[in-house]
Amino acid sequence: MIPFLVEPTVRLFLASSSINVVRELAMFLPFAAGNAMLSGAEATTSALLGDSSSGLGPVAGGAVFLIFVTVLVFGAMASFRERDV
Repeated sequence: MIPFLVEPTVRLFLASSSINVVRELAMFLPFAAGNAMLSGAEATTSALLGDSSSGLGPVAGGAVFLIFVTVLVFGAMASFRERDV
């Protein structure tokens, strides 16, 4: 429940910034990356990887989402090992 509230709030905050770099960070959040991964794209390399005008493509979105999942899994494993002792 919390991710459904936190990420849209953070995305809104980042999108309202006047700095372009900060605004572009919103596309690297987990739900945005997951949506990019599931979006249909043309079979060209630039469409699959994503270009700067359209945001993340399916391959880049999948890579960003995989990074988030990997960080969460390793964090959970480290937390579990500390509590299990």
